[in-house]
Amino acid sequence: MSKVVLDLKNVCKDFSIKRGIFKRSAGCIKAVNNVSFSLSEKETLGLVGESGCGKTTLARAIIRLIDSDKGEIVFNGINLAKISKRKIRPLRQHMQIVFQDPYTSLDPLYKVKDIIAEAILSFWKMDQLVVLDRVKELLELVKLPPDVLYRYPHEFSGGERQRIAIARSLATNPKLLILDEAVSSLDVVIQSQIIRLLLELQEKLGLTYLFISHNLRVIRAVSTKIAVMYLGKIVEMAETEELLNHKLHPYAEALFLAAIEMKSTVAETAEIKEQKIKGCPYSPRCKFAQNICREEEPELKEISGGHMVACHFPLGK
Repeated sequence: MSKVVLDLKNVCKDFSIKRGIFKRSAGCIKAVNNVSFSLSEKETLGLVGESGCGKTTLARAIIRLIDSDKGEIVFNGINLAKISKRKIRPLRQHMQIVFQDPYTSLDPLYKVKDIIAEAILSFWKMDQLVVLDRVKELLELVKLPPDVLYRYPHEFSGGERQRIAIARSLATNPKLLILDEAVSSLDVVIQSQIIRLLLELQEKLGLTYLFISHNLRVIRAVSTKIAVMYLGKIVEMAETEELLNHKLHPYAEALFLAAIEMKSTVAETAEIKEQKIKGCPYSPRCKFAQNICREEEPELKEISGGHMVACHFPLGK
């Protein structure tokens, strides 16, 4: 059996709502609500959902850029939610994140060689020539020529900048790579090139991916299994082809029929989040909702063959 790299158990993260001139508390938004899943070595979990559903918040909580309020985040046998920030720092070399916008995530005042070298020197003391050789090796991995070393981020296209960001994330030899909408700001042709690169790197380096996206075409291309997120909760999870061919949750069905995104806006999603919904969080928008859906919140449970769904009346059942 494959080794479990990441194991989440009932992870929660709330954000308080402040209103008025004195910024008094007016409740809270459950950005991540009892999320549980495991991710095995060399596996890719595609996390999909509309804007505002909590995908990025979950990613930041996993890597401890923000602290979760409750639950366990076990990475290579260590519960990251329970250790201090000082102790978590050396663990960060084994888990890295690639952000959506490579232009804002790369220091515009640094040359490429310094951007990547900084990641290396953050964890190890090395001779400058050794570091330079490592930087060249990383650029070769992401298919960039060595003559980019002395250029600045603004001199590159979006796809090239994302390759630099990927090279930087690989500088510490990570086991887990979190890709937060890593190709969504690129055009379709460049997206395909970056996806092929990521698949090649996974095969070559034995990487494990948590791939966050709202683009279902991309999710299908890279994922071994898919988790569908709605209002901070995982509402369905299964192997990629199983979920695509046999969707059980009405939200998953609506999301995939919409192809790219739901009709609701981020503002509408935030408004629903602020409501204290009793029962299933999707019930106000679900055309199949019955009384029990409005009274009792369904648990995420296995229906068959590892296919999990949080719904009282799964589609086709």
